[in-house]
Amino acid sequence: MKSFYVLILLFFSSCLSAQASTLSFSELPGDIQGCLQAGTCGVSTSSNTDFGNVSFFNYQIYSPQTGYTSMQLVRYTLTPPTAKSHALASTYDSQYDDYSHSALSGTVWLTANDNYSLSESQHTFTLYLDKVTPTPDNLWAWSDHPLQKIISIDTAELLAGSGSYSIDYLNNYAEQGGLKLHAIKGDAGYPYLSCIECSVAIDFNLVGLQYVNMGTSATMLTNPLDNRAMLYSEWSYQYAGFYDGSMQQKFYVAAVPEPSNRVMLLAGVGLLGLAAMRRKACIGA
Repeated sequence: MKSFYVLILLFFSSCLSAQASTLSFSELPGDIQGCLQAGTCGVSTSSNTDFGNVSFFNYQIYSPQTGYTSMQLVRYTLTPPTAKSHALASTYDSQYDDYSHSALSGTVWLTANDNYSLSESQHTFTLYLDKVTPTPDNLWAWSDHPLQKIISIDTAELLAGSGSYSIDYLNNYAEQGGLKLHAIKGDAGYPYLSCIECSVAIDFNLVGLQYVNMGTSATMLTNPLDNRAMLYSEWSYQYAGFYDGSMQQKFYVAAVPEPSNRVMLLAGVGLLGLAAMRRKACIGA
């Protein structure tokens, strides 16, 4: 019954979507350009849903093993404070110290299945970063896909709309979270990432998406009421080796309110609540 009410809410809220946007071949991720040219996938040129900095396009891929899979290709327009930063001190020579910060802009693309089978323990998404400028960091030194993040999350995270993963070298490599990164599509995942003597953390939010439990599968709905600002972040801290220090990058798809704005927002909510209470009292009088 709860899933039914969620369906009703998201159906009517989707009516708030703005006029459909379009896309061109050149703005698509290189991997998707390649499959279009090979005839193994198809993408609609007009979005089916738009809200904020998020647009959804119907997307299909074909493989001889599974046939056609119905998916969504989601376009996220990045906003500040999207950035990458380093605070790395060389253990042996200070001339190699790296204290740098770069704002990132452009678009991040996400492929997401319309339905995920709940008989599977992990559910895979792909983030494409090759339309982000300047080029994002390849924190884990993987040459296979430096500008793709092949991510799988467990069922609890899928239904919650977010996934996370962390390990801590100082705590005997304690591992938390069901999220995994994959070097290539279909592999078993690299829960320890290739990180040596360091801590790492990854956070992934399915911004604008809501998966609803339909018994044997989870079905995707668009969610224009989603007000989360951060789409993806990754962070690492190296304790030993040639460097010690941290690297991080975060991708935001909505503005993060300034502290003063948060205070004003809370004050406004308080005033609305007070007004509602007074109005209720007047009606009951």
